[in-house]
Amino acid sequence: LSHVSHNNLNVGYLGQPLDNLSRQIMKIIKLFERSDASLNSLEINPLFVYENSVCAVDALIEKVT
Repeated sequence: LSHVSHNNLNVGYLGQPLDNLSRQIMKIIKLFERSDASLNSLEINPLFVYENSVCAVDALIEKVT
């Protein structure tokens, strides 16, 4: 997760760890690794993190050209 732009978010909110966020980021990374497409970047904004789930409201995936 050190490659994530806002790695400090993984520290948590009000001292609580964001384990669910870490798991979801790893799932996204694995999706990129398994993809046949040449993917360059992913932007998710906003990403709501709840205790047992996350919700990506908007996302932009950039392919390598």
